[in-house]
Amino acid sequence: MLAPLTFELLAAAFFAVFALVALTARATPGRRLRTALLSAGLAGIALAAGHAWDGTRGWLGHAYLVAGYWIPALLVSSPTVAGRFESWLVRTDERWRSAAF
Repeated sequence: MLAPLTFELLAAAFFAVFALVALTARATPGRRLRTALLSAGLAGIALAAGHAWDGTRGWLGHAYLVAGYWIPALLVSSPTVAGRFESWLVRTDERWRSAAF
């Protein structure tokens, strides 16, 4: 029988996969390593938190969401790259929006 899937397992899986992906990103070696180590550490924290007090577990879920949102930014080495990516997001959003409406 499979154990129930908890948000700690989902967070740990996300951070573990992101740690591996970060190692292959087009960024400086230092940024890749820092991001991968931070992601792997968060995966370990998420697994260990499954045994924490319920009040702590509830608040850590919010921390996982924030960390999962901000950690990818560590791979961006210049504002120009972030600007191009954000511009692409805006163009893609406009295309989807015009196709949907």
